[in-house]
Amino acid sequence: MAARQAGEIVLDALGCSPLFVRAALQFEVSPPLFNRYEVGNGFGTRVDTAIRVRRDLSATLFLAEPDIHEGDELAIADQQDGKKAAVDQLLYPAPTLHRVDSVRHGVRVAAFFSISSMVRDESDRTNLFELDTAIQSLSGEGCDMDDLVRLTSVYHNLLRRWAEV
Repeated sequence: MAARQAGEIVLDALGCSPLFVRAALQFEVSPPLFNRYEVGNGFGTRVDTAIRVRRDLSATLFLAEPDIHEGDELAIADQQDGKKAAVDQLLYPAPTLHRVDSVRHGVRVAAFFSISSMVRDESDRTNLFELDTAIQSLSGEGCDMDDLVRLTSVYHNLLRRWAEV
């Protein structure tokens, strides 16, 4: 029961995060699972499962401050991502190899979940994210409104073309 309630809190928070919404373009988010790794715990290189439902993205939400644990970095595609503060989140393509190094000190607590995006193709999602980020940036700089509307139109037309809902 507590895990379900915590999962609902995580999903509600994600829905309120413009950055997550813009990056994931989520169609469906799996219920978050939670892990607690103590000294010696971690997991070797793996890829997230693709069984039953198409999942395009994986996410890890860090729930413990980095100064209370050591040695448990998440490595995605052999790139060490270092320590993350509580409520930092990493979003990465689901087929990416990743691992969590063994905890050497303290306790690592995180939530993890997967996302089916409206846009299946990773490069299309990335292009939409970059375009939307530019639109958001320009809208705060007194940009010509006609140009901003045109860029926004391009974004939404591409989303219509690439979205699978």
